[in-house]
Amino acid sequence: MATPTLYSFPARRPGFIETATWIGGDDDLELKLGYTDSGGVGRTMKLRTSNSNESRVGDCCLDSSYTIDDLDRDLMIAHIRMATFISKTVAGSNEWTLSFVEQEGSTDFQFPIGTAAVTDVRMISDVVVEIDVKKKGGGNPTRTVTTDHSEISNYSFTPSTQLLIVGGAIKQEFPSYVHDYPGTVLTTNQKNDIADHVVTLNPWI
Repeated sequence: MATPTLYSFPARRPGFIETATWIGGDDDLELKLGYTDSGGVGRTMKLRTSNSNESRVGDCCLDSSYTIDDLDRDLMIAHIRMATFISKTVAGSNEWTLSFVEQEGSTDFQFPIGTAAVTDVRMISDVVVEIDVKKKGGGNPTRTVTTDHSEISNYSFTPSTQLLIVGGAIKQEFPSYVHDYPGTVLTTNQKNDIADHVVTLNPWI
């Protein structure tokens, strides 16, 4: 395992996700990702599917009937934060607003529930930012996420949260692959497809 090079900005890292393994039964299914930390030590993190044992909906392979209200806040922040870094803009600035507030040509976010977009942003103070996010399509609710410039704009090497974007990448590649126990479960072939795909990703970390 090679020790990752640390930068002051996110970088594409081919092969960063070294392993992707499904663990647990259908009623408690998780995708375990293996990677190497800044010290060269092997680490893992888990993405949860939706099942009857959890109080929240999960991180990956979610049914498209779920809305933005069902997502964990940290997962939403991870997607918005990474897109902010990639755009090289400051959250809440005119450039950021032009890039992210829903309009023709704006950037969409691929969440585990499907495609979403920022519909509005408000500077509450010189520190606090409110971001309205909505899943694309009519009739979907809008969710307001309160954050600050430090959380949304300051980069650090934190794979354990940055890899939460993998749930969106799975949804983009396999939109019909859903695990929503007990109603719908992934087949063995679907699990293999997802695991094989995830290790080919070049995540921004």
